[in-house]
Amino acid sequence: MTAWLISKAPWIALGLALLGGGIWIGHEADRPAYARLQSQYAALQTQDAQNLAASEKAAADTLQAQILARNQTDANNAQVIATLHAQADSAADDLSRANRLLELAARENRAGGGAVPQAANQPGAATAGQAAGASDLARLLVATREECTANAGQLDALIAEIRPQL
Repeated sequence: MTAWLISKAPWIALGLALLGGGIWIGHEADRPAYARLQSQYAALQTQDAQNLAASEKAAADTLQAQILARNQTDANNAQVIATLHAQADSAADDLSRANRLLELAARENRAGGGAVPQAANQPGAATAGQAAGASDLARLLVATREECTANAGQLDALIAEIRPQL
């Protein structure tokens, strides 16, 4: 068997050499196609990176616009709340002033100093109308107080509605 292998050795060596040469030639023949595929892959990677950068920029621009709109809304809401607080404070001051005037008028009526001084061109003081005027004033002040309370309730409701938007 070894003699047979020795006699066939040149043919086996030739076959192995041809096989190796064929593999080497095939490998060299694939180089241009492989280089073309590599350049296409690099171009696809570049294009993908550009698309990713563009989408990230668009998302950042959208978020920035949303943040700007939110800040403008917050500033507007703060201004509205400040205005409403100022109006409520003004109404409370007006109510306090009216209550003081009403109390002063009630004290003057109790002390007997509530008579209207007689004018030079009028024949007499109107005492009956004076009592009606004080009760009208009291009724109007009570109505004003109720309106202020209702306005304060509406202000609180509006603040409760605006606050979650902040």
